[in-house]
Amino acid sequence: MDAKTTIKQKHQANFNKAINNSGVGGWYKMVQPTPVLIPWYCVIKFDRQKSGMICRLRFGHCHNRKRLYQIKLVESPNCLNCYSNEHETLEHIINQCPANRREREIMYNKLRKENWKTPPSLLEMLKTENSKTWTHLLNFIFAINRNL
Repeated sequence: MDAKTTIKQKHQANFNKAINNSGVGGWYKMVQPTPVLIPWYCVIKFDRQKSGMICRLRFGHCHNRKRLYQIKLVESPNCLNCYSNEHETLEHIINQCPANRREREIMYNKLRKENWKTPPSLLEMLKTENSKTWTHLLNFIFAINRNL
């Protein structure tokens, strides 16, 4: 076995050990199931605000009501935009909330032009290294006046 293969296998083993043994990181493991040699932020160049938001989205540490409820910063995890008694999760905000329907359709139309099937899987969108896809998702988030 050559050195490059050995290093890659060791890197993969360390990544799996860290994710599997920590008890946390389940969301991130779904977004990034294997380690990469070139991280997304080296491929996709955004300003600090957008890069920070992408990190929070990928880590699952966003400012949505379900997350804020889990850390006891709000009294209810329910969405206040649509009053549907649905928990305000990332999936709800991006793909389900009726209050965001118009902005979502604009994003979906742009994603269709990039050959995405709509509605797209939230996890598939978070896994992508396509800067146009991230631009459409971030534009949607800014259009609904959210700082996730």
